[in-house]
Amino acid sequence: MANLSRLHISIFTAGLLLSGVASASTSAPTGFVAHYQVSRDGQPLGTATLTLEPGQNGAYRYTSQVDGSAGVAALLAASVNEESQFRWNHGTPESLEYHYQMQSAFKTRHRQMSVDWNSGQVSVDEGKGVQHYAAKPGMVDHNLLLLAIGWNLQQGRSGTLSVPVAVRQTVETEHFTVSKDGPVTVPAGSFATTRVDRSDAGKALSAWYAPAKFPVPVKLSQQEGGDITMQLVDFKAE
Repeated sequence: MANLSRLHISIFTAGLLLSGVASASTSAPTGFVAHYQVSRDGQPLGTATLTLEPGQNGAYRYTSQVDGSAGVAALLAASVNEESQFRWNHGTPESLEYHYQMQSAFKTRHRQMSVDWNSGQVSVDEGKGVQHYAAKPGMVDHNLLLLAIGWNLQQGRSGTLSVPVAVRQTVETEHFTVSKDGPVTVPAGSFATTRVDRSDAGKALSAWYAPAKFPVPVKLSQQEGGDITMQLVDFKAE
């Protein structure tokens, strides 16, 4: 359960500060549904589904759901659900709302965040009182991370990524390196990939993208809480 709860399918943003690249396209995003296999230390753990769809008033809704279907996660009926609402602002996503819930047979955790861009303020509530802090342009929540990076890779971006991410008490800058990599084979097929690695100390996370085909990774590896891996099973544009 603890390992499943750490798997936030996220990584981040526009407002990216990238070295030596052109500006991103202003094209609005299109909807999709992507399914993944999730494993821990090579053993099946569950499934994940990522969904993007247009929302109301020009906003978009992006959800990620991880369900434990094997091993301890299945016994505990563990699941993690995240939902982001964001706006498309001058070719980049910016968070509007974020909801997180982890539920198991023994424990439930939740967090919700909202952004008032008129006042430039972020509000975070985990059930122990609301916290407030200043927003930053191009800021996203953790759930948008992988998706926002994917959109930028599709525009040919490379080099070092520095990303403003809204967390519990502040906006922190997270750093990544982008490099070409060899073919990666997952249930959805074999793809030439671009690799993204988090470069902050103690934050081991790697993602492999096929930018010509998908805005989300074909494979994700996260070492926190065990060697947790996601592999793409299928992707459907909508």
